[in-house]
Amino acid sequence: MNRDPRATARLAILTVAVLVLAGCAGAAGTPSSSLPSSAPSAAVTATPTANPTPAVSPSPDLAPLAATYTTIAAGGTAAVLQCDREKAAANGTLADAKAIAQACRDGYVKYIAAMKAVAWGPVQAQADGVIAAAETCDALVLEMVNAADGSTFRAAYARLPAAEDRLLLSADAMRKALGLPPAG
Repeated sequence: MNRDPRATARLAILTVAVLVLAGCAGAAGTPSSSLPSSAPSAAVTATPTANPTPAVSPSPDLAPLAATYTTIAAGGTAAVLQCDREKAAANGTLADAKAIAQACRDGYVKYIAAMKAVAWGPVQAQADGVIAAAETCDALVLEMVNAADGSTFRAAYARLPAAEDRLLLSADAMRKALGLPPAG
């Protein structure tokens, strides 16, 4: 089964959020068992559905850029999966949540650097959009890494889904400009 990268990313983010919110609630003095238990199970059991997409391929002049972008995007996906592995090993404390956020931030930093290292030519505007959206996510994750307490961590985390949605939209615009199908 070919998993939808958006669903994988959102599942990883949601799973980290549940762990972080549970851990931070405990760190802030609220028992982590007070969080609704239905949220994680509903997210974990949700199965992404395949969206049929028309066959799309890059034009010969964009094919090298499309291949480069595909490689960079694969690295970003690998970083999301690494965050998921870090989350699975966590114990629910604020320190653990911040360590997971740092691992996720490392992925953003590498992704942004890889995107900036390429002269994107005719799709530079779309690449700049992806970079700007990724930098916004990175800044929010950095706030999580530097959070002094659970409430500060949760406040930064609460803004992350909207920023990641903008990143996914920017990435789809980039993919479209390169002649690639949407990610999800």
